[in-house]
Amino acid sequence: MAALAWLARQVGTRDVLAIDRPVRVWMQRRRHTGVRHALHVAGYAGTAPVYLGATALAVTCVAKRGHAQRTGPLLGAVIAAVAMHTGMKHSVGRTRPPGAQARGNRKPSFPSGHTTRATAVAGTIAYVLLREDILKAAVAVPLAISVPVTVGMSRAYADHHWTSDVVGGWGLGMAVAAACGLWYDALVRRARACR
Repeated sequence: MAALAWLARQVGTRDVLAIDRPVRVWMQRRRHTGVRHALHVAGYAGTAPVYLGATALAVTCVAKRGHAQRTGPLLGAVIAAVAMHTGMKHSVGRTRPPGAQARGNRKPSFPSGHTTRATAVAGTIAYVLLREDILKAAVAVPLAISVPVTVGMSRAYADHHWTSDVVGGWGLGMAVAAACGLWYDALVRRARACR
């Protein structure tokens, strides 16, 4: 969280960081239709229908195992990710990259909401389903990594966000997922203590 706070402060005072323009230029020079379409599709993982649907599916799987009381962290990841990225966006007030502005998107940019939500939700779902023995590590770990990485790349590649917006989204999403993982572990310990 300290690194995320530092990054938010840097973005708030400088708006565009040293890494942002070079990475944007590099991505703009390597525009490829196939990559653009693939990343566009991947970006949907940060949208409400996808992350809410995935959360509902995970909640159902955990509840069917008789552990409905352990579904709170899954729902909490969604709520916390949305609330925290929205609050941070409005407190930092960073402007979007030129491509997003040209398309009329003038909403605050830091951190990337798609990236924050995808990271928090994928990380929490992967952790809880792994601990519930619904997913194996060979599936859970790639899920927790690949979804946030591809969503974040899609946001920068499409020029919707600066690179540091994506890094901020990863950091905030990981913090939410870690907190929800700790919450889940506390629920498991409490349930075992009550037996």
